[in-house]
Amino acid sequence: MKLAYKKLAWGFGLLIALIIYDANNGGSFGTLYVMNFGVHADKFAHFILFGLLSFILNMALGLKRVRLWRFRLYLGSLSIGIFVVIEELSQLFIATRTFDLNDLAADYAGIFVFAYITRLSQKQLRPPN
Repeated sequence: MKLAYKKLAWGFGLLIALIIYDANNGGSFGTLYVMNFGVHADKFAHFILFGLLSFILNMALGLKRVRLWRFRLYLGSLSIGIFVVIEELSQLFIATRTFDLNDLAADYAGIFVFAYITRLSQKQLRPPN
């Protein structure tokens, strides 16, 4: 089961990398199509994509947690949290992109919600060692 989550994490991570690559190059592949679904479709996409990626990565890493100050965080969620900050800040240097704190907020909301889902489902979905 853990191997399945690892494969899924790689595949889903690759999908997100392709979406980012496309957006960085003007969205010619059609990733900006999501904008046609409404005002908040972009934020919803950020919430779902990065939240789901953090959940999958948490499972792929065997629900490993790390201590950060007084908090015990899932390593997958922490990793994706760091990644989204770097990715959003990189948009300051890319002509076809725009830095948006609301995108970052949607990313983190997804990460937190899916970390909570990970915690709730931990006993049912625990990958074998």
